[in-house]
Amino acid sequence: ICTRGAAKSFLVALGALCEFDLKPYSEIVITSSTVPQAAKLVEKKIRDEIIKKLSPYLLYKYEHEYITITKSSTSDGGAYIVENKLNGSTIIVVPCLDSSRGTRSTFNIYEEARLLKKSIIDSVFEPMGHCRPAKYLLLKEYQTQRWLEKARSVYITSARFKYEWFWRKYKDVVTNYYT
Repeated sequence: ICTRGAAKSFLVALGALCEFDLKPYSEIVITSSTVPQAAKLVEKKIRDEIIKKLSPYLLYKYEHEYITITKSSTSDGGAYIVENKLNGSTIIVVPCLDSSRGTRSTFNIYEEARLLKKSIIDSVFEPMGHCRPAKYLLLKEYQTQRWLEKARSVYITSARFKYEWFWRKYKDVVTNYYT
């Protein structure tokens, strides 16, 4: 939870790219109340700022089409799909709607989470989560609970009012961490 100008979207975009590039077969899902809002994370932060301006390594991969960014049809609201051709990871932008069922993810990002419906997050997006299907998990010595990576979720939001569902969720997480 931060106010404007605290670089929360940039930091989450950077975290998504780290997951995307370093962990093969990662499935990252970005959602917000509208697809254009979530698409800004891909357009402005991931593509224009991090890939094109800040990272020569990612720029090389982007220019040689090892990383591709495609915009889907306007019927989907112009959502984005970012693919890493070298390791099989993807970043997908989907709207926070009941119709988003069926997508799988190892890492969920909720853009401006306080505006999203808690019921949709709990019934559609959290069940999307599954363990990352890494190839090393097929080896017998790694087939234990110790090596399974749980799906993760990141909530980004601006500071607003204490009566909103997100503030209660934040308090519960902090309380559980310290107890």
